[in-house]
Amino acid sequence: MLRSNLAQPENGDLRRRVLLGELSAHALCRMESFELAPEAVREKRREVERRCLEAVWDREGPLPAMPFDGLGSTRSSYLNAGAPPPPPIRRQAGGDDEEEGGGER
Repeated sequence: MLRSNLAQPENGDLRRRVLLGELSAHALCRMESFELAPEAVREKRREVERRCLEAVWDREGPLPAMPFDGLGSTRSSYLNAGAPPPPPIRRQAGGDDEEEGGGER
């Protein structure tokens, strides 16, 4: 990935920064592919990302205001589609409020 990005003719800015020592070898090796790409490629990627997000954005759907409205809520299901369910509420059988051992809550 480094070689191909440094070899691109339109990526002269990256080569210049490396050759002048503005960018250390350590920093260069830690860079993501987006950062290594020439500015024209980065701009094209941003535009594609923006168009894709606009294509899937439901402008008529509910706006997320609260992260959870209860288990029966459609909006809750929509907003928390990938989230695990909340833990169950455990109640003691028998209806008394005392725990075993006689202590109060």
